[in-house]
Amino acid sequence: MPFDTHAGNVARYRETLAERPWEKYGCAICGALGIHCVLFRGAERNRRRGLHILYVTYRDIQKAIAAGDEAA
Repeated sequence: MPFDTHAGNVARYRETLAERPWEKYGCAICGALGIHCVLFRGAERNRRRGLHILYVTYRDIQKAIAAGDEAA
């Protein structure tokens, strides 16, 4: 079964699909994989989520460094 059809989960799936978060992050991984970043479960999704989190963290650190350089 590709997803859990429990009523509470169906509502969450609909909400996530309506919000389309993969289009909002500006992340190269989300941009390349699109909806697949949020649909699939298991090891594949966990790897993609891990890469996404690392990318976002790296981007935030780079922004903080740049902001610190401008303040100096």
